[in-house]
Amino acid sequence: MHIALTHNLKEKDTTKPADYFSEFDSPETINAIISAISRKGHKVSAVNVNSSDVFDYFKKNRVDMVFNIAEGKHGKFRESEIPAILDYFNIPYTGSNTFALALALNKALTKKILKAENIPTPNFQVFSRGDEELDPSLTFPLIVKPNFEGSAKGIDKKNVVQNKVELFKVVNEIISLYKQDVLVEEFIVGTELTVGILENGKSTVLPILEIDFSSCLNSGEYFYSWTGQWVVLIFRAQIYV
Repeated sequence: MHIALTHNLKEKDTTKPADYFSEFDSPETINAIISAISRKGHKVSAVNVNSSDVFDYFKKNRVDMVFNIAEGKHGKFRESEIPAILDYFNIPYTGSNTFALALALNKALTKKILKAENIPTPNFQVFSRGDEELDPSLTFPLIVKPNFEGSAKGIDKKNVVQNKVELFKVVNEIISLYKQDVLVEEFIVGTELTVGILENGKSTVLPILEIDFSSCLNSGEYFYSWTGQWVVLIFRAQIYV
């Protein structure tokens, strides 16, 4: 098959926040994926979303399917951009669909749906201006997050706040730096797990990944922070039964 690999290649730009490109992929990652697919006998075309007109590419170059790891380019629904284009051209692709990606990148909207379905999620509030009144039902400590980011972007140990002064300082920093709404939710200490699910005619639950925070005790980042992902966290796969 002819397979296109849609991706965002990491860049260097000192004018942007340190974590701006954290969701993008290195040349080593891209080359490893190309090599793995090629070994199966397939032709692979790498499509860097940063520098390509993706719509025009798929209009001119028909492929059999797309291996999609792209984060998109702009806005609140950027992760759904590439799937939306592929849906338009009726090209099959890996990963979640347009709707799922648009929804999941919006933390607050996802939490509202969870609550509507009676799935437990920490109590929360969304701040758009930075001067709203704090919901008195929320209990400190709280954790403050950009509402439309992934990979723990904009989150480090200062984002866990103990009082209103700390809260509004971080809320306004995020609004200023990331130009988006801020999610504030009650902070819960506990085991953090990631569960991968493959859906290809039937659902297959992959081994559960636990994040080991034992190496984070001295740093104070005892949760999945942006710096923790690359510096202090040790990952270990463990199947829970």
